[in-house]
Amino acid sequence: MVRRNAADAVRRALSSGPQAAASVRDIVQEWWRDQAPATGVTVRDNMRQEVFRPLPVHLGALDETLTWCGEAAEAAGTRIDVELTVQDGTLHVWLGLDKVDLRAACDVSARLLSHTLPYTDCLVGDDHVLLRLHGEFETAPLHPLATASMDAYVSGPPHQRRPAGGSR
Repeated sequence: MVRRNAADAVRRALSSGPQAAASVRDIVQEWWRDQAPATGVTVRDNMRQEVFRPLPVHLGALDETLTWCGEAAEAAGTRIDVELTVQDGTLHVWLGLDKVDLRAACDVSARLLSHTLPYTDCLVGDDHVLLRLHGEFETAPLHPLATASMDAYVSGPPHQRRPAGGSR
């Protein structure tokens, strides 16, 4: 069930992410408006004037990661700290949470994001999630490759896959 939920989140990040016109700050502000009434939120925007040009899939990954961490913080009754930094064209989104088993709450989804979405790394620590989005690309993301990779990952090792047309 955890793998299926993670796969659904990655599919949303890949195919139905925020509109292309949205920016990183738009995604964070919208999430903050939704999250702040239920959970204490601190946002530190250290992006300054450094350039980060997100792909649409980056915005979807950011939106999904904020959602997971917000839900985990709300369930645990704790606050969440968010820090945005751009270094060498890569956006680093650090999400700090206390009193949350982040490995149980986010690790599977984070690994799926990292393995399937182009130019995306999501790492889970004991008290934080770090989302790294590698930017400054002029080409479109490899959506078909990412989708195929995700489907292969969710299906499990080749010897455990169900035959086509088999019962589920």
